[in-house]
Order: sequence, then C-alpha cells, then structure tokens
Amino acid sequence: MPYLPDGDSPHITAGIPLENLATWIDSGADIPRNGPHTRNPTQFGCTINRDFKVDSTRTRLEKGMQGSLIEEKAFDIPKQGKVLKVKIFIEGVTPYWYLDLKTKTPDIKNWPVKLELQKLQFDTMTWTQSPATDTSLLGRTITALITAFHSSPAPFVGTKLESLVKKMSIDAISRIITKGIQDAGVSGVLEEPNLGSQRLLDTATHTIDDNYERGIGGVYIRVHDSNNTISYWKKQTQYLYVGKTVDFRERWSNHRYTATKYGELTRNSERLGMCAVCIIADQYIENFAYLVEQIFVCLFGSYRRFLLSDKVNKGNASSCLAAMEHANYFSEVARLVFEQTGWRRILSRAQFDGVEGANFESPLQEWTVSPEHLLLIRTDTRIKYQRTGCSTPMAFFRSAKAKVSNHNNKPHTNGTTQRTWPLWSKKKTSGGVAKKAVVFSITDDGRDGTKIPLTGVPYYLVVEVCKDGSPHPNAWSRLSEVGPFENWDQARSFAVRIEWKFPQGSGKWRYRYVHTFWTFRYADTKQPGALQAYAKAIAFLQWLFNAPPNHSYDWIPCLRSDVYSQVEKLVMKFGAMKPSTTIITQLKADRLKLENVNGQFGKFNGPTTRTRCDVCTLLPFDAFNNGVFQSGCRRVGTSNVCQVCHALGRPCCTWTLHSGIRDPTTFKSAGNVGTDSKHIQGVTAEDIAYHDIVFSALCLQPLPTTVGEVQPFRNRLIELDSSNFSATTTPGVDLTAWAETSGMTPDGDDPFFEGQDDYFPAPIEEEEEAEAEPEPLPKEIQTIESEDEAAVPARKRKQKSAPLAENANGKNKKPKGNEKKSKKKKKKKKKKSKKKEGDDDHNDDDDDDDDIEMEKGVGEEKENVVPPTRPRRNRKPENYKEVLA
Repeated sequence: MPYLPDGDSPHITAGIPLENLATWIDSGADIPRNGPHTRNPTQFGCTINRDFKVDSTRTRLEKGMQGSLIEEKAFDIPKQGKVLKVKIFIEGVTPYWYLDLKTKTPDIKNWPVKLELQKLQFDTMTWTQSPATDTSLLGRTITALITAFHSSPAPFVGTKLESLVKKMSIDAISRIITKGIQDAGVSGVLEEPNLGSQRLLDTATHTIDDNYERGIGGVYIRVHDSNNTISYWKKQTQYLYVGKTVDFRERWSNHRYTATKYGELTRNSERLGMCAVCIIADQYIENFAYLVEQIFVCLFGSYRRFLLSDKVNKGNASSCLAAMEHANYFSEVARLVFEQTGWRRILSRAQFDGVEGANFESPLQEWTVSPEHLLLIRTDTRIKYQRTGCSTPMAFFRSAKAKVSNHNNKPHTNGTTQRTWPLWSKKKTSGGVAKKAVVFSITDDGRDGTKIPLTGVPYYLVVEVCKDGSPHPNAWSRLSEVGPFENWDQARSFAVRIEWKFPQGSGKWRYRYVHTFWTFRYADTKQPGALQAYAKAIAFLQWLFNAPPNHSYDWIPCLRSDVYSQVEKLVMKFGAMKPSTTIITQLKADRLKLENVNGQFGKFNGPTTRTRCDVCTLLPFDAFNNGVFQSGCRRVGTSNVCQVCHALGRPCCTWTLHSGIRDPTTFKSAGNVGTDSKHIQGVTAEDIAYHDIVFSALCLQPLPTTVGEVQPFRNRLIELDSSNFSATTTPGVDLTAWAETSGMTPDGDDPFFEGQDDYFPAPIEEEEEAEAEPEPLPKEIQTIESEDEAAVPARKRKQKSAPLAENANGKNKKPKGNEKKSKKKKKKKKKKSKKKEGDDDHNDDDDDDDDIEMEKGVGEEKENVVPPTRPRRNRKPENYKEVLA
C-alpha cells in the first residue's frame, strides 16, 4: 500500500492544489511527485563502482558491493563550498581491522554466513512401538524411522504422515515397504558392512536401462561418476542419488534432459548406473513414495554435504536455508534411530569411501507441499466487452508465487527437440490407484523466450473464469459452440494462461494461453459427446470452486478438493443431455447459415461433387485417429445423422453448399485461419471468414493467440540525467505496491478493459525468488520507476464527434457557435498526425496501431494490450537530485 501519513485523507488527490490537478487532468503534464502519498525517496539500491575506504570508520568498500542508499545531504564546508554526502548501508561490511585479510573474499556473494540452526531436542522415550513383524536389522530400522517421524514431527512436515498412520498401522506400512525391498532383490545386501556401489548395482534384480519394462515404479538409486568438464559438481567424483517415480523406465530417459543441477550431473557422468531398491505397487505409490524415498535418503545418508554444515555462502543463503533446516532435522532423527537399532549409514561404510550424496530436497517435506496443492489468489471483477457492450462477471485465479520453468527436452527421431512442459496437474484416485486426471501443459519448439519462458525463468499461472458460464474467447477446452450437454458452455467458460517477464529485468511481460492438445479424445466411447476436454473442464471447475457435481456421469473425474475460502460460490449447471430440438435450433441459427439441417441425409441444395456432411468435411484428418470417428461419413441406420456427428452428440448432420466448407488442407491449420486469396486459388476472404465461423461452431474453437505482450504497470518511467550521477548507482524501486492503487475499477470502466475486443487483465506483480543478476542498463540513460506513486490510467484518445443528439421534439440540436473553430483545429491536428513518425501508412485511423505514440522507455505494445493513449510531449531528462528530493 502507498505511504499515508497520519491524519491524511486516503484519496489519491488529497492535498494537491486545484490548479495543479486541473492541469494534470487536461494535459497529463505536471504530475505531482511530492503529494501526501509519496514516500520519501529512501532505501534506494546502489552498487559501489570503485574501491575506497572510509577513514572515519576505517571501513573498506570494494567495487561490486551492493547495498542501500539511505540518505543524501549537501553540507556547506568552509573553503570547500557545498559538499554532497550520502549514507549507505551494506550488509556484512565490517571495519577491516576486524577481518582476517588472508581469508577475505571480495565478492559479497561468496562470503560465508554462519547459520544459527535450531538445536533439535527429541524425547526418544515417546518413540515407543509395538514389536515389528520383520525383526531383521533393516526391518526394525524402517519401523523405528517411521515411528520417530510420526512421534516427533517437524513443523514443516504437515499432517499427511499422521493421516497415513491413522489409516494403516506403522507395522503395516513397514511390512509393505520391506516387501517392496525384497521384490527389488536388495533386502539382504543392504545390511552388508562391506557393501559397495558396484555390489549393490550387480545384486539388484531390477536394473534400469533403455530395455527396462515400462509401468513399474517405486524408489531407485543412481550412481554417477562425474567427468572433467562438469562445472557445478566436483570433477572425477562418485555421487549417489535417491529418487522416486511411478515409471522407472521413463525416469531413466527424462533425467538427462532436465535443466536442473542434477540434470547437469546426469549429462556429465562418465558412468551411470540405476537400480530399483523398493518396488511399490500401484495402489500404494501415491501415499508411500515420498515416505519410502525419505527413509532411503536416511538409510544411505545421501544429502549433499553442505546441507549438513552450519555455514553457507551468502549468495546461496536464501535458497539453501530451508533445505538445510529440513536435512538437519531428518539427519538428526536418523542418527538417534541408528544408535538404537545399530544401523550404519551406507555412505559411511568403507567401500563407499569418497562417495558423496546428491540429494538436496527432503521428500517428506516435498510431500507436504506437492505441486497439486497450488495456492491461487482469487480476484472477482466484471469485464466489459467492447464488441458486445455486455459486462461479464469474472473470477481470476493467479498463482501466489512464481514457479520456475523447467522444460523436458526430448529429442525426436527427425533430429528436432520438442519441449514438453507440465504447468499443473490434478490427480484422481480410482481403485486405490492415483492417476493424473487434469493436466495443463505446453509443447513448443521455441528457443528465444518469446513463445514460452526460457528454462529457469519464473512464471505465473493464471485461470480466467466467466462465472455466468458463458464461453471464454480463449477457452482451454476448445470445444465447439454446438454441444450435446446442458452445461457444455460452462466447460468452455475458463481459460488458462502463463505470464513471464521478457526480457528478464525489462519490466515487460509476455503471456500465452494454454489449451488442450487432445481435442477429440473420448472419456467414454459409449456416450455420445463424452469428449475428454469436456469431462476434464467440468472436473477442473468443480475442484477450483469446491462446487458439488451436478451430473451423474462416472466418466467425469472426481478430484479431491482443496477447500478455498471463496468470495462467491460457482453454481455448476445441470449436466443432462440437451433435447434434440435444442441442438437443431442452434444449428439453424441465422449467423451460421447452415443448410439442410435435419433434412434428407446426403442432400445438398444444388449440384456438388461433395459426398460428406459439413462436419466430416471440416474435421482435420488426424481427428479420425481417435479410435471413435469413422471416415467416409457413414450413415447411422436410416437416420439423418452420420457416425461422426452422432459420436459428437448431435441428432443430425448439416449439408451446406459454400466454398468456405472444404477439405481442411485448403486452410491454414494453425489457428484455422486462412491465408490471403492470392496464395490459394479460388479462396476468397469471405470463404475464410465463413470457414472460421462454422469450424468454431461445429468442430473446434480456434486456437488462442499464441503469444502476446503486455505492459501491466503504468508507472511513468523517469529519465535520469546521467551527467549528474554515476550509472552504477541507479536507484532500484520496487513496484509491488502499485497494483493495489492502479486506478483500475472493478466495473470494467478502466480504459484498459474498454479498449479490448477480448480481454487480458494486467497481472499483479508478486514477490518472487531472487533472479540472476540483471544486465546493466546503458550508461547513456538510466531509468527508474517512481516508487509508490499512484499510477494514472492511460487516457483514451478523443473519439470522433458523435452524431447530433436529438432534443425532446425529435429534431437535431444545432451546433454551438464555437464549433466551427473546433473543426478547423481538428483539420490541423489531422495534418500533423499524418506527418508523425512511425505512421507507415499515413492515415489517421483511431484503431491504427502505428498511430500510437508510446511513451519513451515503455516499449511498443502489441495486440490485445492497452488501448491507444494520447501522444505526450517529449520531456527533458529529469535531474537526479530532483528525483530523489
């Protein structure tokens, strides 16, 4: 929130003189910076650009150190005149006489930080347990570990283990785990005092490689010998990693393509061996996998060494502190348990001398915050469509914290590399087996960061829901307009998109809508119209709003609800089949201009060589590979419907003679948008437009815009006079508080929404993890964004004069006397605008993109973004001292 002194009005214009306010409103000039709501310009970021020391405190500052500029003052010193002095704060800087110069590291990111980790105290007397069924050393140790985790839980572990123990006894859980270890063939060898990595790999009955059977999962170990070219890991060192998976064979293939640090180790291993150490049956894998993985991390002692230290480099402190806390807890519990049972950590045995652990995360902690528990922040508003003038109630769900992109690069046989990137998934449980029911993912070959975020770039997931159940223009499901169920449009009522900064540190955001890939797969082949996209969309909405189902179909997944405190509940519409008359009425809509609706099968209203109905003609060829559709437009009995239209839940076919209904290869497949007529002989613009209409109604909603660019923050960029201050001390201002006071109103009156044919809400910037060091700004011009300054919504251009209004008698009112003068001024403005730079077509159309003069430093806006703003006067660079005053 903006700074508000005690006693001041919360209104944004409070304390601004009326004459200044009027000038501001009329021209956009002279925006006040020192009103009652502007915070004093303190705590700016700074970077030291040369080595020096402060004699008064004997403090040495070195080039590259980063800190905060607290205060700047000018002093009158005799014989010297005015001298500018500043106060700065740099964390960790100590008078240098306290430092050991032999160990001093110049880069602050590499300074070792002493961590005061909490001293763990456990009452081992509470770790009582009933006699274990398995009395072997391994069995007793596993039972004791589960008992200790359950009896002395850490605050970050959550309640999942407690819930599991309530359902099953600790001994029963232990027996299932030891049975899985026996199935892997390693139960005896793990207890050997002279066990080595090669002995373990040779003894295991489930060695994982390219020839291993698919569909088997559990916990595995991987042994790596790093090469000489590896950067992050130690060279020529053996590492052991413990992991879990639902498919050993799939995990064997995928690790080498991940962009994580562990993926680097996999790609730079001279030798790599992998074997299963515990086979987990399908009905147990969801509840047991995290627990079993944590047990084996403790049995092996496979944490990274630095996680068990009390020192860490400052540059890694924020990201490592939580992981070190988790590792410290589990390692200490394991140490006490091993003292009781006599187990010896495997990596501490003689044959494993020199082998290091490669695990960073703690599985039980990951179980508590598994990816399906995505915290979404909900915002309710109304969006006004300029095209229709209607106002639609909307709910926006935005991930509370940025996730970091991590693509899966899978090389194809043709030499290309496809990147599959799962964004979110939700599981269902059927027969005790957990499977992914709804998945949002992207597959893309982009490499420059414009289509999808580059690996390691933070992104946000956003869900846009039309609460009245009306179709969203970029629906995730891509269902056709005509459907067989009463709640068909509700399955088309939400869209999913991702947002990311590009280029990093530029302040610009890009977004991309996500949609389902499997448009014609069926959830139930026996039920007409039971497309997977429909079933998953309804299931997702029920989960998102914690709404009870309003249907009786068992082929729609029932997802486990994560209860949100909702502002307003969503009522799920009834999912019954529509009457045939309702669907026929939809097909006869004037807008579609379809012919012979529910008429004689195969009959056209004129001569033609076509033998297939409109749907069978328009469908892409690959749609017939779904195992349901039959090619050839085969009639069902003596009815008026073919097999394909019947499978889509329609009572009849349509037979329309129009050149816009042709073989799908006639038109572009990407987005189902045709090319210009000069590229396709005999295809007109009218054909393309009609094709898009009927394809969306009968087959699929066109693909959403692949990518867009948006500038969500409307704070003015201030140019600094680089001659007045160093380029390396550019103040860095945080903008997270701006969004709450951006002037955007929930009724859709904000010009951002009014100017959109479709809508795209400006994202609210959240705090995110520290990014890589941004590239320095050009020295010629340094820019900052004003802190906590109320943003002024972009003003619309003046519209063309409206028609003359009618008076009470129905006659047009006469123009006022000074209207002639205003017409002359308009003509002059038109002449000037034609000469404006960037107008490549020399027109003055209000909707012409290249007539928009963007404010310097903000960057050009693409389609689907903020509407045109009125050109502003070029300003001289602001003086640095004035900015900080």
